[in-house]
Amino acid sequence: MQVNKRAIESNRKKAAVFRAAQSCFGELGYKATTTELIAEKAGVSKGTVFTFYGKKLTLFEAIVEHSLSEITSNAQLALAQLNEPDERLTTTFLSGYFQCRDDIHTLNHFRTETRAEIASVFKNYGDIWQQLFKQAIQTGIDQGLYRSDIAVETSAMVIFELHKALISKVFDLNDANAVHPEEMQAAIQLFIDGLKTQV
Repeated sequence: MQVNKRAIESNRKKAAVFRAAQSCFGELGYKATTTELIAEKAGVSKGTVFTFYGKKLTLFEAIVEHSLSEITSNAQLALAQLNEPDERLTTTFLSGYFQCRDDIHTLNHFRTETRAEIASVFKNYGDIWQQLFKQAIQTGIDQGLYRSDIAVETSAMVIFELHKALISKVFDLNDANAVHPEEMQAAIQLFIDGLKTQV
């Protein structure tokens, strides 16, 4: 089978552009990063960047989607090992928080300055996250651990919004320590207590 050298080189350049963009956006943020900087770091022409991604925002959306996909995959891997509803809710709630707190690149990808531009990307993953919360709550009801009168859809939306608000606080203040683990843990525990048949 003949190797398509052209395709291999094209894939290599596209991967180089992606890695360079991850680095630039992570270190400088969206506004301070230019297509010229990305091209220089990737070792390609500016035209090559446009060939692969069209415009800076499209490239940034791809980076953000990659980060969110990674966070979601890590959460789903962790959840696969858990059966207990309280643990599933807590793990889902805390997932993403530590990565965003400990990785300055991820933190910069989600800063306020670009939130409006990438709202559609966030919505897609927000829907996935709410589904994870719904599954954990429904499991607790099915096992008789949570109240049977709980509105699952509404409860999942409430805990997701709280999760989003606390993590957004980290992004908006651009401070990895704006929200402490104890604050996250206390918030999810209070929510779980409200779901219990007996508190």
